[in-house]
Amino acid sequence: MELGIPVAIAINMMDMVNKNGDRINIAELTRELGCRIVEISALKGTGIDIAADAAIRAAKEGKVLPMHTFSGPAEHAIAHIEEAELNGVPPEQQRWYAIKIFERDEKVLSQLNIPKETLDHIELDINAAEKELDDDAESIITNERYIYIATLMKGCYKKKKCRKTFTFRPHRQSCYESLAGSANFRGHNVSGLLYFRNNAGHYCNGLDK
Repeated sequence: MELGIPVAIAINMMDMVNKNGDRINIAELTRELGCRIVEISALKGTGIDIAADAAIRAAKEGKVLPMHTFSGPAEHAIAHIEEAELNGVPPEQQRWYAIKIFERDEKVLSQLNIPKETLDHIELDINAAEKELDDDAESIITNERYIYIATLMKGCYKKKKCRKTFTFRPHRQSCYESLAGSANFRGHNVSGLLYFRNNAGHYCNGLDK
């Protein structure tokens, strides 16, 4: 997507997501990513035609500008790189090239053949970001991507709340107990089922002697 290539995203197994009670905010995810997102189930064959139509429509609409941004120091350096060297690059590709320059990608640097004076100026920006974030440039970009993904997940994905459960393993016994009810465990009210099985292989309810 950083290359500005038209994209349509198909989220598979949405039938299972809905069955489990989880929720994905498709509208919000579409807004954040700047492309059309379609719900599908490859197993059931639902949504496939809609996804194909979305891909065709995206291709017809042409190039798109990347939507996401990174944190302050990294974004500041990337913006400076775009201004310093990438005016001749198509707008939809400038961000991708700037990130690769930030990462000191040898193939991209060789391809662009950036003048030494400009490269030295860019290096100062990269060094400043590395110092402020206390990491090397490539690791900074990797971490920024994970942060971006985590932010998307937090804003667009809601998992069904489940009641806490725990397993009780009595000392010197190979058993599981089955008891329905509630208990107080380390200050938390816990409800669920507890399974016991004694060494003879018989199930018990914890009251058998």
